[in-house]
Amino acid sequence: MGRVLFVVAALLAASCTKGAPPASLLDSGSPAASASAVDPDAGALAAPLDAGAPPAPVDELQARAKKLFEAIQKDEPEIAMAMFFPREPFLALKEVKDPSAYWDKLVKEYKAHIHSHHKKLGKKAAEAEFEALELNPKTQVYVAPKKEFNKTGYNKVTKSKLKYKLKGKTKTLDVATMIDHDSKWYVTHLKQ
Repeated sequence: MGRVLFVVAALLAASCTKGAPPASLLDSGSPAASASAVDPDAGALAAPLDAGAPPAPVDELQARAKKLFEAIQKDEPEIAMAMFFPREPFLALKEVKDPSAYWDKLVKEYKAHIHSHHKKLGKKAAEAEFEALELNPKTQVYVAPKKEFNKTGYNKVTKSKLKYKLKGKTKTLDVATMIDHDSKWYVTHLKQ
């Protein structure tokens, strides 16, 4: 699994071309680049391409993704709140009339989508096994300041997949949109 995540992170770096910051975690001088060149299973590359920020380990992202899957399995959205974009950074980011009300609306949708994904798992939800969150490298873009009603820029990735195994078959659940903050990926929309 570590090699797959290494490839995904490398592809993310290569695809972040639409207004991307000039440096990425994969620059030759970054700690992530040197760690991954030696050991692709080191777990240093699933962070956003935030110039100058240290990368969050793959294990940290996958641990939060596993909690998201657990929340879906158990139909208990509160378990997955660590995977949702945090309130205070969101309020500082958004340039809308009432960012607090907007955050509350997105959280309500996130929880409803967890319920919806739970229904998709069906009666065998407890038997499903989390495999990994796979970010979609083809969709990553840098969203410049003032775009999408934001005060600052960030990286965004869409159409990622939460992989799980059920009855010996690998299946997926959609993760519609994730954005980065503080060198970590967070969900803003599970479904479109």
